[in-house]
Amino acid sequence: MASDFAGKIELDIRDSVPDWEPFLAPRATKGAPNILFVVWDDVGYGTMDCFGGPVRTPTMSRIADLGVKYSNFHTTALCSPTRASLLTGRNATSNGMATIAEFSSGFPGISTRIPFENGFISEVLVENGYNTYCVGKWHLTPGEETGMAAWKKRWPLGRGFERFYGFLGGESSGSRRPGGADGPGHDRSTDRRVTSSHIARWARRSMGDSLSTCSGNGPATTSAMSLYRCSTRRSRTGWAWTR
Repeated sequence: MASDFAGKIELDIRDSVPDWEPFLAPRATKGAPNILFVVWDDVGYGTMDCFGGPVRTPTMSRIADLGVKYSNFHTTALCSPTRASLLTGRNATSNGMATIAEFSSGFPGISTRIPFENGFISEVLVENGYNTYCVGKWHLTPGEETGMAAWKKRWPLGRGFERFYGFLGGESSGSRRPGGADGPGHDRSTDRRVTSSHIARWARRSMGDSLSTCSGNGPATTSAMSLYRCSTRRSRTGWAWTR
């Protein structure tokens, strides 16, 4: 909520006192933390060694050791429901996303239309002074609404992200492609990592002592991966590790 106007309005402008505070964009409080989201599709808790699994994931283990590990997240064996639950904090059926976004049906729980009253973490953060960027796989827009002429309120920029670089649907080529407009063997995973770094640099250059939020994809693997990365406008911490 904007603060009340604390300036002074007089008949003569020379006697008036402006107050910009009610009109300025929100800023994160001093010391507000950077927020890091990592989504690995189709990987259960029992897979990675940091949760006792047989697969060594040293990078994920380093990230886990820096924070807090939870073990009661209501994940599913599908991409869209898990992402929707992570970004809203609600179960898949409450989000209308109990199936993947392309398999929508006109019934409660499986419409694939996430209610707007189910706020995304990106929407909450941007209203509290964070920049929110998204890079990589989205898969939360109904298949019928992914066309260029479609309603875009359920695209990333309609759900609290200020910039988006990636692909909307599932089963998209998120890593390499043999040819086409990008050129033969173009590595989109590297492209997204580089773009994530560029976004951070652009934000720093335009905001001075600020740093913006971002989400990006990791290296190409057999499973699709997304990294939702958020940081405050006031932060000076570096992004070199993403490169």
